[in-house]
Amino acid sequence: MIDEGMSIKLIAKNSVMCDGVATGGYCSGSGITVATKRSDWFETFIHEYCHVLQDLDETYEPTEDESWGYYDAWLLGKKKLSAEAVTQCTNAIRANEMDCERRVVQLIHKYNLPINEGRYIQKANSYGLFYTVAAKYRSWYKGTSPGQIDELVDMMPREFKKYWHRVPKKFEQIVKERCFKLA
Repeated sequence: MIDEGMSIKLIAKNSVMCDGVATGGYCSGSGITVATKRSDWFETFIHEYCHVLQDLDETYEPTEDESWGYYDAWLLGKKKLSAEAVTQCTNAIRANEMDCERRVVQLIHKYNLPINEGRYIQKANSYGLFYTVAAKYRSWYKGTSPGQIDELVDMMPREFKKYWHRVPKKFEQIVKERCFKLA
């Protein structure tokens, strides 16, 4: 990464801001930033590192309307999108994220990383399903991410999901209450 001119920033906070949205970590053209006051910070670091690998492999080249910046602008109310565009954007981002999650699992195996694979996949699945709910409510998590809520993670299979359109009512309710902070 350093050879590519990228930096690694480990920030002693519960979250970091990316394009106006709080998150556990992110990868940008300049490097990786991860919030380290989280029990899952190492998992987040490996995940963001896998985004770097995607960039180096050139496996994900989003169009402008499939990019995180576009989606974030919509989440923050700075951009209007049709329902079809929201679905397209959400699906493109989720596909990129799930490719990244599969890369994390490969690294867990390759380097015998101290990450519980089954639990990690459950967390990844909770994020994957979370995108469906986030698009429905045009909201992002406020402090507590879906992967940090055991009730959500426990609902997920220990192998990667393939379908994301069916959201269990209990999952949606917990996301609304604990992630979005909606009554």
